[in-house]
Amino acid sequence: MNLRTLSVFLLVPILGTVLSAQDSKPADLGIHGFEVKRMDGSATKLAEFAGKVVLIVNTASQCGLTPQYEGLQKLQQAYESKGFTVLAFPANDFGQQEPGTNDEIAKFCKDRYSVTFPVLAKITVKGAGQAPLYEYLTKKSPFPGEISWNFEKYLVDGKGKVIARFDPRTKPSDPKVAKAIETALSPTDAAVGAAPGKAAITAACKEAGASDRIVMLDFSADWCGWCKKFEAFVERPEIKPIFTANFVMVRVATDHMADGQALYDSYVQGKSTGIPFMVWLDKDGAVLDRGFTTKGELIGYPSTPEEIAAFMAIFAKHAKKATPEQVEVVRKTLESLGQKPASK
Repeated sequence: MNLRTLSVFLLVPILGTVLSAQDSKPADLGIHGFEVKRMDGSATKLAEFAGKVVLIVNTASQCGLTPQYEGLQKLQQAYESKGFTVLAFPANDFGQQEPGTNDEIAKFCKDRYSVTFPVLAKITVKGAGQAPLYEYLTKKSPFPGEISWNFEKYLVDGKGKVIARFDPRTKPSDPKVAKAIETALSPTDAAVGAAPGKAAITAACKEAGASDRIVMLDFSADWCGWCKKFEAFVERPEIKPIFTANFVMVRVATDHMADGQALYDSYVQGKSTGIPFMVWLDKDGAVLDRGFTTKGELIGYPSTPEEIAAFMAIFAKHAKKATPEQVEVVRKTLESLGQKPASK
């Protein structure tokens, strides 16, 4: 059974707050630390959307994907009352497909698609002059990588954290988009109450606070070949000291259910156990990072070049006590071990 193709909506907020999370540290504001321009040129801080789930989309008026405005408006109507909004950022970076002025764009959105969600001033999302918000999204968020075309989508939780990314051809009407929004809007208490290993996670967070480390959760199934490979990797004599010096390691048992709805229900409804992926937490239990590739695929064991790059970006960011030489040891060891085994 191969779980690499599981939709990202299943993984987004499973441990959004594994414990009774406190507020994020003041310096870690996510998108809420940025200021953008409205269509009239006035400045607005994205902090005003704190507490809301936000779908950030770079849009264009003359693109083959422009009809996605209709689907975005339907999402707005369906979830606005529950604390959700779309934020559109028109950009002319792909095929010169947004040549209009701010006034022309605003009129187009209103007249053609009856848009009610905020459409911000035209910006640059790629290349020279890239807006600071998009520099953060493409380089510093949990889903790094350049914007590929118009209508790339980032889902952001109420604390300003990017929790999912959908490629341009993923329509707003795709069930996984709605599911991700619904899950982000849902209270996490039920999921937390059912989460396996909660006591161990709580203890690990306390240990992390006392030892100036962070928690790394490894969701693992006994029968899964690539989970076993990761377990063996972190136990290697040249690797284990590096990990334990920087992370409080917690392994959480999971059954890797194959059915997508069953996976979702396991956390929302408290049924069965969980799924395999990696999560990093601070001492308060707040999620710092999740192990996803830029394509939104989970990383159970980093073996492909993209998986290794994504994993190492997270590792290097949080392994504060690791020397550059130790970071390279981790990277080179992963690269030398080759492809992960197929699941049994």
